Amino acid sequence: PYDDYYTMDPRFSFVRLDCVDVYWKEALRLTGLMLGDARFGPEAIDRARDEIGQRVRQDAGSSSAAARTAFNRALYGPDSLWSRPVFGREGSLDGIDTRQLQSFALDYLDPGQLVISVVGNIDREAVLDQVGAVMKLGAASDHIRVEPSPLPVTEKADRTDVEMGGRQSSLRMGRIIEIEPGDRWPLEVAVMVASDRMQQDLRETRGWAYSLGIGIRVKGDRAEISARMGTRPELADQAESALREWLEMGRLDASEDEIAAAVNSNIGRARMR
Repeated sequence: PYDDYYTMDPRFSFVRLDCVDVYWKEALRLTGLMLGDARFGPEAIDRARDEIGQRVRQDAGSSSAAARTAFNRALYGPDSLWSRPVFGREGSLDGIDTRQLQSFALDYLDPGQLVISVVGNIDREAVLDQVGAVMKLGAASDHIRVEPSPLPVTEKADRTDVEMGGRQSSLRMGRIIEIEPGDRWPLEVAVMVASDRMQQDLRETRGWAYSLGIGIRVKGDRAEISARMGTRPELADQAESALREWLEMGRLDASEDEIAAAVNSNIGRARMR
């Protein structure tokens, strides 16, 4: 699922399998077949390359994609793992061939590299036994694991403007801060409350935006807090000022109802995922 790439840790990829419980063994068999006997014929590679290339070209004309790319490069650094585009860049897949994919699969699909999570109404041990049988799971991998550098704390202000023309502008703003372990969940709730209020203010009341929100991503003792907004070009300057005000409010007084709503929303989202 494409959308999950934006909420997952970029060090990892995943296969998500959902099925009707009656067919769970057959579903696992097919999954094991796809992973254990992956086919990398020229036609399949060309088809995948065309699909991804189409997505890359589509993003090239999107103000939202351009803003996300520019923001990530400024926030994390241009060569950071965290700022790399999910689908690559124009031409970056041109040299991929069968030999390269087969070599990659030996590492990527190594059973010792897998983390398996089972959720459902089938006995856990039965599922794990079946997974082991159809995927031929072996010993832990001996591959070298490279840990990426931690999120870089934002030390100074930076700004990037990308002129694209068109009828929509996209803004992103934020920074990375250090946090104490005990502050993580109150901060998550505060961000959700602030995001809901900002949406009510800028979209519902002022009518400035078609999409906006404030989000948080926590990695260890670092938290990235950022705001995004899509609006008409003539409102870009006002929108930028408004986003900054919401991010720099300094204090948030929330009611018990707002806190409860944010907590329940967070729990519901986690359970759905």
